[in-house]
Amino acid sequence: MKAFKVTALVSCSFFLSIVSICAQDAPPKAAVHEVTDTYFGTKIVDPYRWMEDAKSPETAAWMKAQSDYSRAYLDRLPMRAQLLKRFDELSETGVRVSGIQRTSAKVSKAPSAC
Repeated sequence: MKAFKVTALVSCSFFLSIVSICAQDAPPKAAVHEVTDTYFGTKIVDPYRWMEDAKSPETAAWMKAQSDYSRAYLDRLPMRAQLLKRFDELSETGVRVSGIQRTSAKVSKAPSAC
């Protein structure tokens, strides 16, 4: 398990370094529409409340622009195919269950030696 965590950490660090190298264009800017609410006498300003309306054409357009930006960005990463293959390999580690004992009609995990 420790080896998996180390491998995952190294892979993620490598991926993030590649991402920072490949950054070129900026993501789409989100419009600011300030809404002010008062809770218990304290005014709270939410500049992005409009994004909570998933059926809004403005929200849908912004989400599509974000998706298009992300897809274009991720598609031009060097070694993208190799990274995806490695992520698939790491996620196919399987599950192993051990230490199961049957006592009467119940199934329980055997006590660990810790």
